Amino acid sequence: MYKNIIVCVNETDGRDNAIRAAVQFAKKINATLTGVYVKEISLLSGGAYGMSSYGMGSSDMIELIEKQDAEKSSKANRDFQEIVDDLDYKATWLEVSAQEHPLRAMAYSDLIITNQVAYDPAQGHSNIGFINTLVLETGKPVILIPTQWDEVEFGKRIVIGWDESREAIRAVQDAMPILKQAEQVDTVAVNHKKSDNEVVDISEISSYLSRHGVANSFHLKETDEKANQPEKVLRKFAKKTAADLIVVGGYGHTRLREIILGGTTRHLCKHSTVPVLFSH
Repeated sequence: MYKNIIVCVNETDGRDNAIRAAVQFAKKINATLTGVYVKEISLLSGGAYGMSSYGMGSSDMIELIEKQDAEKSSKANRDFQEIVDDLDYKATWLEVSAQEHPLRAMAYSDLIITNQVAYDPAQGHSNIGFINTLVLETGKPVILIPTQWDEVEFGKRIVIGWDESREAIRAVQDAMPILKQAEQVDTVAVNHKKSDNEVVDISEISSYLSRHGVANSFHLKETDEKANQPEKVLRKFAKKTAADLIVVGGYGHTRLREIILGGTTRHLCKHSTVPVLFSH
């Protein structure tokens, strides 16, 4: 089971929902929880959000930015602590910056929780770059909490997006602690064919999960790929089964191709109405 959980607490729409979900999950499994705030000064110099360097400007400008960011981080700390206290839990707080290797804290976590793609009023842009960095560079499973998610917990009813890719295999492994405790697990394979007329049997995942003590069902969905992309099929299936978590591999194609074509990862990052666990 996960022992150390990190929740990202920079100011974006839906952030408080992510914090609440993280606290509830940490309480449920008796894990430690750390709220991590990424200092804005590091964002301007590149790094944590995958941004290119904009130059730091004058010393007065740097001082002003540092002062403003100190006020923002202080407020985020207060907001975080208020939610933690309301839910009767104890958590730690950490501020990081790009100059101090912001992903170092993630190296000692078992799971990262943050909110899905949303606008960050403090930075003037969305957090998609930060999410990309978390999924692609930390080596940890990342759970995105939807902006409107207000359920008490996640992980009772799970949908796995399965295609035998390295990323999907990694996602199943990373999600195993949650899968073992779930009440219902449905594995869904979408349009998995060798050719136009031959469907590949990848249902062995069901037996594999059963051997690990995961009660599950396997579903093969053959659809018109142009009309029903895998991400839309997974969302529809999750809604039909009242799932509260989707487990998928993150960026199964190259990152550039995902960005240009949209991709399952980017679609679920933006549009899923239930939490999604990504692994890369």
